[in-house]
Amino acid sequence: MLDEQNFQSLATSYLRYCDRGKDEDYWAWEEIYQAIREEPQKALAVILLSISNARSKEQLQDIGAGLLESLMKENGPQVIDAIEDEFATNKRLRYAFSFIWLSEKHAAYHKVSELVDAFDIRNRDPLGDDMSMY
Repeated sequence: MLDEQNFQSLATSYLRYCDRGKDEDYWAWEEIYQAIREEPQKALAVILLSISNARSKEQLQDIGAGLLESLMKENGPQVIDAIEDEFATNKRLRYAFSFIWLSEKHAAYHKVSELVDAFDIRNRDPLGDDMSMY
């Protein structure tokens, strides 16, 4: 089970693992993926914190194609409302979300497609030239 007091450490270690792939940070990847399966709301909180702390588009791409996509595939219906609430104001989330690929067999497929279409994130970069994230 994820301990909410360790969310920041988990997010930091996960981002470091994305950048360097060092074995000492692999534990963060394992814990987040376990939470995706067992505690999707807590997993989402760590994912959003990781998105907030990301220092590059590459990290956001990793989060989208990895953590977010897995969360949507495993437990999308349980977290999609919270994601939708955050979507309108969080361009980093929209950017990471643009790297998710689901098929119609996934329960969250239609809702994810609606969000992607509503914000047209497949056809334009939600971050644009905004370098303030770095």
